[in-house]
Amino acid sequence: MYTHQFHAMGCRIQVWLENENSDLTTAQFQAITDLFAVAEARLSRFRPDSELSWLNGQPERWVTVSPELWLLLHRTLGLARQTDGLFDPALLAAMVDFGEQAAW
Repeated sequence: MYTHQFHAMGCRIQVWLENENSDLTTAQFQAITDLFAVAEARLSRFRPDSELSWLNGQPERWVTVSPELWLLLHRTLGLARQTDGLFDPALLAAMVDFGEQAAW
């Protein structure tokens, strides 16, 4: 059993893999770390250079977003409807009103 830890999205991530090939395991750990890095670069509201922060900074106009962000928005807004707002990804303005800092 191999373990790997890294930080992403404000959390400590720990991954366990059971594999007999240590070279393959190292490559898999790197692929997982890279996957999180790409997602964080695109979707973090805490990174002013992320696509999500850029989108949040354009509330007055229509903008084109990547297919990945579009899919995420579509899915999360659907979950907001399904949960009658118990889960709501569109709360940035309310969070800022309550003192949470916006990244942009």
